[in-house]
Amino acid sequence: MARVSTQNFNSFFSNKTIMRPYFFTVAFPAKQIYTGIDSDVISVFESYTKKFLLPSDLDPQSGLFKLEPWHVKNVTIPDFSFKKDGVVKYGPFAKSVPVMDFDGFELKIELEEDKTGTIKRLAQWLQARNIHKTGTYWPPALSSLSYIEINILAQTPNNDGTDKIIGSFKFNEVHLLDVGEATFSYSDNTPITYSFTFNANYYTYEWNKE
Repeated sequence: MARVSTQNFNSFFSNKTIMRPYFFTVAFPAKQIYTGIDSDVISVFESYTKKFLLPSDLDPQSGLFKLEPWHVKNVTIPDFSFKKDGVVKYGPFAKSVPVMDFDGFELKIELEEDKTGTIKRLAQWLQARNIHKTGTYWPPALSSLSYIEINILAQTPNNDGTDKIIGSFKFNEVHLLDVGEATFSYSDNTPITYSFTFNANYYTYEWNKE
């Protein structure tokens, strides 16, 4: 997929009332290494799922299904949550401790469609990784994505014109949970969008300190 400079992307938003303070790119690994799975099952799985993607969907250098900033409308980044436990009361006072209230990270990404149907292909590919058209579920070791990478980009690029990455989230051991409904309507001029929900077992974050 061809890269477009941040400067060109800024010009795309020059007529917007509110400029974005930063942009996102989202990347999915199309090729993975599977362990503990019969090679024949892997072959059937890869043969079935790859037909939902076009060669042009994948970055020629990294092999990633990489979405450019104009595709990414919203990203909701989850984090750990806690609840009170072990409450002990001393007269009018109460003491408690925080304990984890957590059952996995739900990552939500809203993506805007383009004229070639890139986002719909992504949705079908992710759904095909969960279940075969016959109704047979793939083993979790196959259907799980090793990671989803979300990069936060600054408006102003580096001096050499490359994207300036503010920080990177890497969500690991990811499954697709839901693809929201798309509305096709002549009543307004809004673009077609799809809302994706993923479950991730854990994540790492790297902050650019420059």
